[in-house]
Amino acid sequence: MRWIIGELISYSPVSWLVFASIAFCAARYFRWWCIPVGHLVVLAIVFFLDVRWLQVDGANRDMDGPFFIGIFLHAFLINTVLLVLTGVGVWLRKRSRPLLHEPKIV
Repeated sequence: MRWIIGELISYSPVSWLVFASIAFCAARYFRWWCIPVGHLVVLAIVFFLDVRWLQVDGANRDMDGPFFIGIFLHAFLINTVLLVLTGVGVWLRKRSRPLLHEPKIV
């Protein structure tokens, strides 16, 4: 459990704000197929940030299969946390959509 919390707080609040904005806005303001696209964008950003962190750190680590599996699991964990915001965005989109069967009041 401690490892999961450490992974989640490894990013700055600005990074989390960007992740949350992408997940929420993709669900709230765009079509349904943009939800997976938004999560793939978050996955790409996490991948970029993790690889960049290792390059700046100067660590001589092999970027082989286990490395990429670890990054994928890290991004999967972050996207799993962001599913809550995706659900809220979908709920707000459905809630604000006018019903087609309601009579118009003039």
